[in-house]
Amino acid sequence: MVTRRLVLALLISGAVVLLAAVVGARASRVAAGQAGQSLEGSWMLTTTFADGRQTRGLATYDGIGSYVFSTSNFFLSNGHGAWVRTGDRQFGTTWVALRFDEAGAVIGMQKVRGQLTLSDSADSYSTRAQSELLDRDGNVVSSSTNTTQGTRIRVEPTQ
Repeated sequence: MVTRRLVLALLISGAVVLLAAVVGARASRVAAGQAGQSLEGSWMLTTTFADGRQTRGLATYDGIGSYVFSTSNFFLSNGHGAWVRTGDRQFGTTWVALRFDEAGAVIGMQKVRGQLTLSDSADSYSTRAQSELLDRDGNVVSSSTNTTQGTRIRVEPTQ
């Protein structure tokens, strides 16, 4: 009987600790978002490569560290990635996308890792990124750097 009570007490204590951790993590994310420390939302993007070429895109960041984006580069699929806050208005990002040839066959992937700085207003950001093109076996075939400027999409009133 004492053993059953002890096990029950331990289970209840564990559940309370787990619940407190979940609630605390959620409160921390909410506080960070309220302080302008979140990427959550949708963004218009312009990426500039070392040779001066530019592409346009869209990205949507969720509240749990994932994001998806689309690009004007028709040789890439939509990208899928992860983001994490690393400091005051600083974030780390990584995304991957499938690469296609002219016939639409998958020829590999692109992986991009970036360091993102959110503006004071939290309405724009800039990213410095390292990009790798991978073949079908995951071997790096080339790498480059780029920068991206993002502008938050806000609700606009109708006319």
